[in-house]
Amino acid sequence: MEKIKSISINLLKVLERESNNKNHIFLYQQENGKWIAFEQSAWFLSFFYPNIKCTKKIYQSFEVILVSAEINDDILNKRKELNSTIQNEDGSIVLSIDLDLAMLAWKNKIPLHQN
Repeated sequence: MEKIKSISINLLKVLERESNNKNHIFLYQQENGKWIAFEQSAWFLSFFYPNIKCTKKIYQSFEVILVSAEINDDILNKRKELNSTIQNEDGSIVLSIDLDLAMLAWKNKIPLHQN
């Protein structure tokens, strides 16, 4: 396991989860009160929270570059499109994305063009 911000995260498990991820955000708790998401989960997170910072880092043990995004717990709980929180044995959580509700929220943000 490679250490990330002083919390051990099994990168192999992260890579396995993200390789087929179509509608979940996998989050891993950090010591600083934040949660971190990788790859597809990070992309989903940045879609729902466009102001969060995404970073790229080389993980030497797997010779891979991963994108990650961090978010505070209080901000995370404000979105209706994210539901069905599942707590895993490794301390991570899984948020299911309601794609219909997400699409509707996105559509409602676009201004109506009138002729």
